[in-house]
Amino acid sequence: MPIFLAPAPPRSRARTGTRAALFAALCIFLPAPVTAQSPTATTTPWRTVRQDHLWVATFIDQPITARWAFLGDVQWRRTEAGRNPQQLLTRGSLTYRVTPGFRLGAGVNVIATAPYGELPSARPLRDRQIFYIAQINQKLGGTDVMHRYRFENRWLADVLEDAAGKDSLSDSRFAQRARYMLRGSRALGGLTLRKQPCQRGLETSARLAHRFRCPWRSSGPRSLQRLKHGSFFQRPPPSRHRTCRSRSRSRRA
Repeated sequence: MPIFLAPAPPRSRARTGTRAALFAALCIFLPAPVTAQSPTATTTPWRTVRQDHLWVATFIDQPITARWAFLGDVQWRRTEAGRNPQQLLTRGSLTYRVTPGFRLGAGVNVIATAPYGELPSARPLRDRQIFYIAQINQKLGGTDVMHRYRFENRWLADVLEDAAGKDSLSDSRFAQRARYMLRGSRALGGLTLRKQPCQRGLETSARLAHRFRCPWRSSGPRSLQRLKHGSFFQRPPPSRHRTCRSRSRSRRA
């Protein structure tokens, strides 16, 4: 019985681009292999906690020229179904369209976070960021797919309260974080709002964070002076006052 072999149909560019984007995300965020545990080792089972949040957000995608655009969003986040504060996020970036469906950009993000959840932080947190983004938009059938890669430089500071009730920020600590987000959205039938189609979407994200610990304070006039003289990434010399005091004590003895 003869067998006929037909050539495989060519792959679409949308599927090829999606697989390439997913492969890049896995290469970035794939965890290192974990060594096997002994049979006698005890493992703690996973515990799932349900938290009801209320997020109200507005997004801006305003073209400036044929290639340049402004991306921004403001998000008001509440926890416990809106009863307690969670976060206030303001973000803005300037993007450049390299090719249709692919653009690069950079921006600034300011986040105010309150202690929330079952393991709340000890104090409110202020997060100031300078980030870089790469965004890929695709059309798969009737679904709009977006891949967003973002690298963040973060300056984190705690909100401190003195005896008089006045708030102040602690010294900043520097950290970096890489994030990947996958979003898919479809038009919600023929429903429109101000001549724009309403959409329903689903998104998921992964993140990889790294924090740096400096042997000196990373904010204040001393840090600015070290940055001005080019010695910000060097350990500062010991204080002269401490040296003089130790010498005077040795002479008295």
